[in-house]
This record gives sequence, C-alpha cells and structure tokens, in this order.
Amino acid sequence: MDSIIIKYLSGEASEEEKQTLYAWIKEKEENNHYFSNVRDLWITSNTLLSSKKEGDSKFPAFREKVLKMDHSRRQKNTRLAMIRWSAAAVILLICSLSTYFWGKKEVNEPNHIMEQAVTMNQTVIGNTKKAINLPDGSVVWLNANSRLSFPETFSSEERRVKLEGEGYFEVTHNQEAPFFVETDHMVIKVLGTTFDVHSYTNRSISETVLLSGKVEVHLSTGKPITLFPNQKISYHKETEDYTLEEVDASEYAIWTNEKLIMASEELGTIFRKLERWYDIRILYDETIPVHAKYSLTIRDESKEEMLRSLSIIAPISYQINKDTITMTRK
Repeated sequence: MDSIIIKYLSGEASEEEKQTLYAWIKEKEENNHYFSNVRDLWITSNTLLSSKKEGDSKFPAFREKVLKMDHSRRQKNTRLAMIRWSAAAVILLICSLSTYFWGKKEVNEPNHIMEQAVTMNQTVIGNTKKAINLPDGSVVWLNANSRLSFPETFSSEERRVKLEGEGYFEVTHNQEAPFFVETDHMVIKVLGTTFDVHSYTNRSISETVLLSGKVEVHLSTGKPITLFPNQKISYHKETEDYTLEEVDASEYAIWTNEKLIMASEELGTIFRKLERWYDIRILYDETIPVHAKYSLTIRDESKEEMLRSLSIIAPISYQINKDTITMTRK
C-alpha cells in the first residue's frame, strides 16, 4: 500500500490504484490516520511534485521514511498531532442554512463544484467524528451528522467543496488556487488557513470566530467586516443585523479534540465548553453558582450521561428540550 500512497501523492496513481487507496482508507480508522501521517511527511519534506522526473529522484529517500513509519502505524493516534496553529490564519466559521451571508459575486455565486472530476462524498452519522484527506493535502474533520462533497481532483484555478453540517478545515496554502467551502447560503473563500464551518439546518444565526490572522466577512448589507483574533461576528437573519464581540476563540474548536478536560474551572466556563462540545444551548438563571469551580472530563459520553455526571458534582437540576438544556439550582 505504501507504493500506491506515494504514487497517489506524486500524481502518478492510476484510476484503479486510486480506488484501491480510497477503499483502504475507509476500511479502518488506523489506515486513515496512517495515510494522513504519510501525507503530512510528504508535504513537510517538500516532495509533493508535479514532475515525474523530479519525483523519481526523491522517491527512494521518501520511501525509506515511509517504511520506517510502518511498524508503528497500528498504534492508536491521539489525533493529528494536535491542531496546527502555524497556518496563515485560523478561523472558525459557524453558519446556518437558514441565514444569508452574501458577499461579492466572486465569493457567493453558485458554482458546480464537481464539474471537473468525479464527486467524492464522505458522511458522518451519529455522535462520531472523522478525518478526511482532500486531493490537495488539506485535512477536514467532520463532526456528527455531517457530509462533505469534493472532486476527486481539484482544478488548477480553484479548490471547491460543499459542506452540510460541521467541519474543521486545515487548508493547504496555494495562492494560485483559492479554496472555497460552499453551504446552501454561504461561501467561505480562503487561501490557506484553519477554520470551522457550522451549517446545520436547525440554526438561524451565522457566526464567524477568528483565532489568528485576519479574515473578511462579506454580508449583503454593506462593506466586508474585517475580523481580528478572538473576535466573533454574529449575523441574524430576522433583523438582517450583526453584532461584533470579543471572545475566547479557542473554545470554539474544542469539539475537534478526542476528549474535553476541565480542571477546576468555573461552572459558567464549563457550560460554554459543553455547548461547543455537544452543539447544544444551556440556559440558567442567577441562582446557578456560575463562579464555583468544578472538574469534569468528557470523552464519548452522550449529553444525557454528561448531565447526570454534572448534576452529581454540582448543585443543579436540568431539563432537556431537544438541543436546549435548562439548568436550575437544586
């Protein structure tokens, strides 16, 4: 399989070899992680080449690196070596199918993203997450009940994918081929960055949160709004208005981790993190001791299991109404 992976990364894999690789990646999660590690090594080593001649000259050295990795590929990964914050910019974009973030024609005009190649579809069902490797070396983490569509091969002018649900994108920088993420009512244009897109059908507010770098948000009502790190813009469909506020942007990416550790943190902070982890809304009144500190670790627990644990360590009761949790003091 190593030879097929290397041929795929160098653009020399046949159609049959590509299909073999795709099937192998889907077969086991450890295969997905292994491919991701090899891809990262390929990019880091500067061996992702468009020329076969140059690729052949570097093939032996790179293959040696790959084979050295093979003995450990069955070991469990703790995630893709943490989120790489060294990208050009790190942004989180949370958008709803029922809101409208219309920007410049270049950005929002619908395009047929699959016109140049066969469509690949990746879907996550239930309370799980999945890492997807795109043809350009970019990585996408899909959250629960999400779907990503993308071409088997990107064009030389642009890279375009379509998302339903939530995805965390680590986009490989390519100034000549900007990267587009399409949802039903929003298009995000980037050159090389890390960001989160939240586009479930039951949301009425679009939000963009910036972790580092700088980004422009295009609205239909005026000039683009420039965001700086730790700023969040929220656009409201009903009023066609937006708000801008300072936030701890790192809290908006916690769902990409394998577990959520909260050690001696204020209850109010725990509530905010749980909202992001479970994609829920937590309501409470002034009787809740939001400044009291507690410790809690979440892995694969359902929201019901989490709430039972939280109600044991903190003096709270709760009511569940779909994705809204109402907290009251015991």
